[in-house]
Amino acid sequence: MIKLSDIKNKYRFDVVGTVKKASKNIIVLGLETRPDRDLDEFIGGNEELENWWFSGHKKYFSPRIDELLTELEKIDPKIKPISGYSDSIQLKKLAVMSGIGNQGRNTLIINPFFQSRLRLVAVETCIEIKSTGRGIYSQVKNSRCEECHLCEMVCPPKVLNNYRLINKEKCIAYRQLVNRTSNLRRCSLCWEACTRNKYWVKEIQLRYKEIIERMLPENENLYPQQISPPH
Repeated sequence: MIKLSDIKNKYRFDVVGTVKKASKNIIVLGLETRPDRDLDEFIGGNEELENWWFSGHKKYFSPRIDELLTELEKIDPKIKPISGYSDSIQLKKLAVMSGIGNQGRNTLIINPFFQSRLRLVAVETCIEIKSTGRGIYSQVKNSRCEECHLCEMVCPPKVLNNYRLINKEKCIAYRQLVNRTSNLRRCSLCWEACTRNKYWVKEIQLRYKEIIERMLPENENLYPQQISPPH
């Protein structure tokens, strides 16, 4: 049986979890995004690169995944990476099921150590691996989120509610992908507020208008409401 600690240490992942799904085992792998390793970096959506290319994942996740697959293919030739966010296979759900963390109000995974800075990939295999976590997905209340609510406060279109993204078409980050606005930093206000303390909200409040103006079509005033930092 493969040990998760060996996978974590050898291939330099920050967190590793597993969950049983039908006859397969799914290995959930996480890295922390940080200033010197921006996993949210993306390019594309312009004349040179028509489609989006998540360059952060390519630079930092791909070498580790390639090494892992090359090694584990010796045991399971049919091992494969999981991609996509369908209802049946969703990385956030798998992370909750594997015990990596709980879902926060910003819909991101909240880990006790890395907070919401983890970015995830997964691998499906027949290799026997001991499951972690309870294998159950639920959008239960997160005690840390109940004390905070900062992500909901700083979200300009107010689309975060009760641990759900209630209108993805109004989510700025989602609209950037759909509209393919070229080479702009993606909106990340909800997770920035989550990974820092409440005093960061003041700085976010000062610059979120500028972010909206750069990222949304002209003359579209969807977000007139001001936010007030907590006391």
